[in-house]
Amino acid sequence: RGARTYWHMIPSGDQSTDADTKALSVYNNKFAENYMVGNLGMLDAVCSTWFGTNPLYVHMINFVPLTAATSLLFDAKYVKEEYTNALSKLYDGVEMAWKGYVVADRAIIDPNEAWKDAKKLISYELDAALSLSQLLYFISTRKEFSATGGDSSSEAGSSDSSSEPSKSTSSSSSACEIHPSCVDLGLSGECCPTSEGSTLGCCQDTGGENSQEQEATALSPSSSSPGGKENNSGETGAVTCEAHFNCVELSLSGDCCPTAAGTMLGCCGGSNGGSSSESNETAATATEESEEESGSSTSGSSCSVHPTCVDAQLTGLCCPTDAGDFLECCS
Repeated sequence: RGARTYWHMIPSGDQSTDADTKALSVYNNKFAENYMVGNLGMLDAVCSTWFGTNPLYVHMINFVPLTAATSLLFDAKYVKEEYTNALSKLYDGVEMAWKGYVVADRAIIDPNEAWKDAKKLISYELDAALSLSQLLYFISTRKEFSATGGDSSSEAGSSDSSSEPSKSTSSSSSACEIHPSCVDLGLSGECCPTSEGSTLGCCQDTGGENSQEQEATALSPSSSSPGGKENNSGETGAVTCEAHFNCVELSLSGDCCPTAAGTMLGCCGGSNGGSSSESNETAATATEESEEESGSSTSGSSCSVHPTCVDAQLTGLCCPTDAGDFLECCS
């Protein structure tokens, strides 16, 4: 009550009918246009401080510190007059050491706008008696504060866009919503890839054409599934032994052209009821070169050291194969 009577001032011409009028009985209108007394002692009342006459200093030195009692000392009726007529003119140019207090003062009458301003501040640049978390807490406890920080229109727009995925991201194969595994993880937005270009591990099995494309891309030559594979010649399904007559005759199974280790067996090329000597020669040459590099031709498992395997035009590893199987030609 003493601060409101002797420090807080409102000129009579600016007062609303419900404003505190006690200041009128103490100071004349001309002096009250300063809205805050700086120093008061005995019969002296001045609008300055011991360290300067800047109106900002006069107002804020009487505002500090920011505590729970601040709302009781500075009522909204007074702050509305003070901010509108004195502080708003200085607001944008306030130095960082005082900025937190000015934002807190504004929060008493406009917490949502004050919240936006506070989010731009850097805590360690504020006055030593104030932290950013302290300021944000003070603002968020104002009765008029909105959880969206006064940005309800943009928040609503964001909410509307996210609730209608068919108009935006869900129509794209990159959307998390069309990948069940991503949905199970509670992800939203873009996943396959993300906006940064990274493809998440949940990006599989969309149940549509895109899924099939991804699955085909993910398959490697070592895959044991016969569907959708290609050998080096581009022949779909020609990777499996069953697709090559000569390999079938040798009772081979699994992958032959090439094997899981990438070796092209001599029986490859016998699909469609015939054989391709040119293809076999090319494959044999490539295999021999590979064997020479790796030194596998001198190993007892090499097809080349088993005459029956050689007669069957097999190359690479036979006894056993890379898969651990011993072929019938092994002696």
